[in-house]
Amino acid sequence: MAQVPLCRFLRVPKRHSYADWSRRLGHQCADFVICDFDFQVLAVVELQAEAGPANDRVSKRSERMSRSMKAAKIPLHLWTEGSLPPGDAVRRTINPTSPTAPAVSAISPSNATATAPIPAAAATAVAAAPKAASPFEESGRDSTQDLRIEPLEPPTSTWFDDLDSGPTPLRKP
Repeated sequence: MAQVPLCRFLRVPKRHSYADWSRRLGHQCADFVICDFDFQVLAVVELQAEAGPANDRVSKRSERMSRSMKAAKIPLHLWTEGSLPPGDAVRRTINPTSPTAPAVSAISPSNATATAPIPAAAATAVAAAPKAASPFEESGRDSTQDLRIEPLEPPTSTWFDDLDSGPTPLRKP
């Protein structure tokens, strides 16, 4: 997710004032929040300008974000705008325990690996695999055992009988 306020995914310990925390950090946003399928936060990605922190205010904001993520035990990844890592390197960094991705210590475009092409034998084996039957396919089904449902008339009701009455005569004054 992009531009997510910190108050949406961080909790304040009960011993601290929520109002004080919200005043200092509640309106600060993370550039990107990486979540799993249950929307549990895996990591936070912050983009920085190529020249680094421009002024004191930006560096203080970055330091506050770093301390907050460290206290929440959420990994914070700082990437520069001009040299973003490729997708497979990002996956290895965000989820280093994945069985398909080896652990990588740092991300840079120079240590990114290219994906290997699929061998021809593996491609033909995948193409020759039998197709799974669709549960909605009608062929081969015994329709004599189908349940026949006939439409019925709705039950009679007296709820709206007063609406079917004739016009009410007006009283003369």
